[in-house]
Amino acid sequence: CKSARLRWCASSERWHFSWKNVKVASSGMRVEGAFDRLILILYTPTLLYIYEHDSKLHMSSQGVVTATRGHNIQLCGPKGEKQWQVA
Repeated sequence: CKSARLRWCASSERWHFSWKNVKVASSGMRVEGAFDRLILILYTPTLLYIYEHDSKLHMSSQGVVTATRGHNIQLCGPKGEKQWQVA
């Protein structure tokens, strides 16, 4: 289980959740993930959301350190939407 807080990114003008160092099974890097199911907790100002991740959606590598540190996941709202409830 990993958690992230909803944050505003001024440079990209969007709300986002970001998880770092997620160790999933990956071809050529890791035979097994560090978990059976990847559960992400999304913290918002009013609610918590619990999401079972498919280990694919918005998953990105960290270059050469991916093998040791793991992948990143970032979920973003639309650019310019300042109301987090809409994003």
